[in-house]
Amino acid sequence: MDVLIKLLTKILFKIEVYNLENFPMDDKGYIVCSNHISGWDPILLYLYLPREASFLAKKELYEKRLVANFLNNHKAIPIDRDKPELSSMRETITLLQQGKVVGIFPQGTRCESISEDQGKTGISMMSFTANAPIIPVKIDGSMRPFSRVKIFVGQPIEPIEDKALSKKEMYAEFSRKVMRKIMELGHGNLHCK
Repeated sequence: MDVLIKLLTKILFKIEVYNLENFPMDDKGYIVCSNHISGWDPILLYLYLPREASFLAKKELYEKRLVANFLNNHKAIPIDRDKPELSSMRETITLLQQGKVVGIFPQGTRCESISEDQGKTGISMMSFTANAPIIPVKIDGSMRPFSRVKIFVGQPIEPIEDKALSKKEMYAEFSRKVMRKIMELGHGNLHCK
C-alpha cells in the first residue's frame, strides 16, 4: 500500500528533500516538528523521511472508517486538539522513550504562514519529559497537482533546561525556538537528496 501511495505522490508532485543528512539514524527517540500546509503533509513526511514515524492525528479523522484503518495501520496517535488527553501525551512520551520517531505539527492546524508564536507548548513538554530532541522540518509548496514540493530537514534541537526560567516559560521559549528554526529552513546551503 505504501509503495502505491508513494508512486501516487511522485505522479502528483515533484518532491525534493533537502539536507536529509541532518536526520539522525541512531536508535534514539526524536520528535519531527513541521509546519502544516495541507492534508498531504503527514503522508509525505511518513514516506520521504528515512525513519518510520508515528504521527499525532486529530480525533475527527477517525470518524471515517477507511481513514481510521489507514491511521491505525500506520501507528498514528489520536489526539483531541481542543483538550489534549493525558493518554495521548503518555503514549507519545512512551514511544519516544522506546527510541521511536513521532511526528507533530506544532501549529495544531493547517496554516499558510509560519510565526514563532504558533507553536504549542505541548511539544516542549514532551521533548523535555522524554529527553527527545526535535527535528525541525519545513514543507514548502502550493500542493497543487504537478507542483514542486520541497521538504527541508533541519538539525536536531536538544531540550536543554534553563534554570532561570519556570517550566512554563521554558516550554514557551523552547516552542518559539522550534518555530524559528522551521521558519529559517530553506535558506543557505542546501543539499538535495
